[in-house]
Amino acid sequence: MDENKEVSLVKNEPKSLTDNSVACYCTECGSKIYAGAKFCAVCGAQVHGLGGKSLKENDMRESYIKKMFCYEGRVNRQKYILNVLPTGILNYMLMKMMEYIDSLPLLIISLLISLLLMIYVFMFAIRRCHDIDRSGWYCLLSFVPVVNFVWGIYLMCKKGTDGVNKYGDDPLRSGN
Repeated sequence: MDENKEVSLVKNEPKSLTDNSVACYCTECGSKIYAGAKFCAVCGAQVHGLGGKSLKENDMRESYIKKMFCYEGRVNRQKYILNVLPTGILNYMLMKMMEYIDSLPLLIISLLISLLLMIYVFMFAIRRCHDIDRSGWYCLLSFVPVVNFVWGIYLMCKKGTDGVNKYGDDPLRSGN
């Protein structure tokens, strides 16, 4: 066996130790995608035509940030819960810490971070509404006391619409 060859257990990984032809990075999970791969080896996301161009880490980061604050499309229950609960807990801890901050600049920075986290959660809630075939305007129920608690539980428990709806493809089938 050639000393430069190695058996790869991960699909899409180059077989040669000297072959480092990374074509791009996955826009879903950020892992390396090697030249000629049709799917990401880590998350299984489909690699769309790049026209021979390589995505830089900054492009990947920019794509992720755009996706974080996007209200279009759908998100399934699991992804919603795994993003909203930790963010909500982080925001709650930040709000509690703000009670003890004496410095005005630190307080303003904390408020801005908290606002960004709330917008992030709100965008996820809109996409979750889209998954259950509801308008994103239903997220305004989050501002009504008591109703907001019931609405949050509903978004976490209600199964999304099977197949395509007017807001996009089924996230369970498309891997979103």
